[in-house]
Amino acid sequence: MVIEASLDRPAVSLAGSTPSGRGANPVVDAELESRIAAALEACVGIDTSKIIVTIVPGGVILRGSLVSMDDRNSVVDAALRVTGVTSVGDEIDVPHHRSAQR
Repeated sequence: MVIEASLDRPAVSLAGSTPSGRGANPVVDAELESRIAAALEACVGIDTSKIIVTIVPGGVILRGSLVSMDDRNSVVDAALRVTGVTSVGDEIDVPHHRSAQR
């Protein structure tokens, strides 16, 4: 899983690095990033390694791919439960679901 900063900040990985960009409040953003990372990692049985989380004012955008709609719903719900997140932009792709709809 990768956590990116808002457009005016560089990307931040989950390897314990601290944001050094020019975000509105890097300390608050770092805390939010940490809480989101923990929430997604706590999704038992879901491989979140292909999820990219972009921090935006008041929320996050989730991008990447997962294997099922249930996984997708669980990840979105987990992000929504994080204190400080007021919205989640869901851009997660579920390839098997997409091909089944054709």
